Amino acid sequence: MKELDMAKKIYQNIKVPAELNERINKELKKSESNQNTGTVKKAVHSRLKICITAAAACIALFITALNTNAVFAENAKRLPVIGQVAKVLTLRSYEETDKDKTIKVTLPEVASEASVAEQINKLIEEKSKTYTKEAAERVQEYKDAFLETGGTEEEFSKKNIKIKVDYDIKYQDTDLVSFVLYGAESWVSAYDFNTFFNIDLKNDTEVTLRDLLGPDYIEIANQSIKEQMKQRLAENPDNMYFTTEEGGFTSIDSHTKFYINEKKNPVIVFDKYEVAPGSMGIQEFEIIKK
Repeated sequence: MKELDMAKKIYQNIKVPAELNERINKELKKSESNQNTGTVKKAVHSRLKICITAAAACIALFITALNTNAVFAENAKRLPVIGQVAKVLTLRSYEETDKDKTIKVTLPEVASEASVAEQINKLIEEKSKTYTKEAAERVQEYKDAFLETGGTEEEFSKKNIKIKVDYDIKYQDTDLVSFVLYGAESWVSAYDFNTFFNIDLKNDTEVTLRDLLGPDYIEIANQSIKEQMKQRLAENPDNMYFTTEEGGFTSIDSHTKFYINEKKNPVIVFDKYEVAPGSMGIQEFEIIKK
């Protein structure tokens, strides 16, 4: 479903080039000199509509293929024209299984020759390798303790421990992409991680909260977060946020995690236990741009 959703987003954001509009107008003007003007116009419109619809459908299917077939994606990047489409996000994935655990990794790649893309791809690779390595070590430590306390190899294998690294696209159009890389372990949640990437493909830079909210982004975000917290507490008395004395929320900063949603608004993200008890899970606050 993730691949189909991404294809749908890209399909919906396809822009008809200005050159195509000019070509349409030229064809219509030519047809006006014909005695059967109405018939010709209708035929031209019909043919162009069919071509545009078919092209958009092909692009949507092409993007789906890029994100479901690693070999196809890699070959497509070598094509001079299609490669420009392939350089948004491609997919790499692998799975490793032994008697103790299954490690499944699905990674995005920002396919661009620009330095920011290279840095992000390197960071994604490093985070994935570090996390899976440390997660495997934790499983081994858990197994050793389990066996030392009377457990058996067979009993441990039945735990079916899974280690996962994956990503989720939050927003994407021709110029902007926002996604999260995350890791999780099925037997313990204390080591879960999420890292957000917000990239301006047109200007080849990472997007910041200042870019989205302006120079007063800290004040704007702080006010919105505090108001939303109050509203959530009023709506549900079981909700709870840490007070300032308890180490709760005081202010965001330039390093605060966020992603961009479908409305192009930043959504600030706090991990479990960061501003509230773990039972409330990850806390997200959409900041409406004014």
